[in-house]
Amino acid sequence: MKRKITFVHTPYITYDQNYGVALVPLWAYTLAAHIPPDWEADVYNTQIDKGLKSHGFSDVFAFSGLNKDLDQIRNAYTILKKNHPEAVFIVGGPMVWSMKQESKIGLLDYFDHIFVLDGETALPDFLNKIADGSYKKCPKEMQSDRFPIGQAKAIDFDLLRPKVTKYFGAMIEVSRGCPFLCEFCDVRVLPGNNRANNKN
Repeated sequence: MKRKITFVHTPYITYDQNYGVALVPLWAYTLAAHIPPDWEADVYNTQIDKGLKSHGFSDVFAFSGLNKDLDQIRNAYTILKKNHPEAVFIVGGPMVWSMKQESKIGLLDYFDHIFVLDGETALPDFLNKIADGSYKKCPKEMQSDRFPIGQAKAIDFDLLRPKVTKYFGAMIEVSRGCPFLCEFCDVRVLPGNNRANNKN
């Protein structure tokens, strides 16, 4: 039987952010395409899916988000952890990098493991360690190298199709990083940020 990972998308939505419309959580469908073949994926989006309290078991629940989503992430985590205490709970994404830069990463200590930077290689490596039981030796905080986005797989369209009509639209990722050095932005200090990292 395949192991299962559920990507949990818990955006804090206000009317002035995209007028409250639901956009495809690209991070979840991107990472779903990179999981090992002996795993299956699910995406739970609190903006369009209902019934988190009755959500079935997954071996791993993976969260991501922005700083503003922190309360929603904690609420969803609390519900799932209560119902599935034996599951592994992990978090990554922009929020993690930002909090690390601000020395606030301790706000995420309730997660079993915290992933810093890109997950396309780190996540499947971690899932393989869960499968062979060696993941317990992994450090709580794991920092990855930047992923060359030209090697990215297409998103998991099979996973998206059953829900695609619930979304207003989606972004298409063609590059990562930013050539500018705006002082208010923590993207500018990502490792290798000013080197080109594009899809062809």
